[in-house]
Amino acid sequence: MSKKIVLMGIQGSGKGTQAEKLVEDFGFTFIGAGDIFRWMIKNNTTYGRKMKEAIDAGRLIDDELVLDLISKRLDLHDWDHPVILDGFPRNSAQREWLFEEKGYPFDAVLHLDIPDKEVVIERMMSRGRKDDNEEAIRKRLEEYYAETEPTLAWYEEKGLLRKVDATGSIEEVYDRVKEALEL
Repeated sequence: MSKKIVLMGIQGSGKGTQAEKLVEDFGFTFIGAGDIFRWMIKNNTTYGRKMKEAIDAGRLIDDELVLDLISKRLDLHDWDHPVILDGFPRNSAQREWLFEEKGYPFDAVLHLDIPDKEVVIERMMSRGRKDDNEEAIRKRLEEYYAETEPTLAWYEEKGLLRKVDATGSIEEVYDRVKEALEL
């Protein structure tokens, strides 16, 4: 088995939990864009300083910077082994770069979907992060869906999309994930 998966879902959809289970049970390599970015910022690298500057100014991190970092990490991966890419691509330009320009060999996009946005808000508020107030969460939900809807439509058109209902217990969702990925 050498599945290559892009993992998508709004914050609070359980991506981290499900990815952890796939890594443990099936030996996937996990590449988390957010983990890479946090490490760069924490270690005050040149990339990290640029990212922190954008974040502190309330801007999105420049796509060029994101693409450079993701490319460097993906180029290190042994493509004979299964991989989960989480947190990227987030928009159509990033998707075009990953699938069309670079042609990385991902064979499925797993979208953990929570149809009821109120469930997402409840989950995110229960995590207790300082930026998880209801207004901020609703704004992130709007941004997430505005960016991802066109991308999800493209994945579906190409036959890559595996949409999974992410409501229910961890095990119920995991069973749906394994079924969607034919594991």
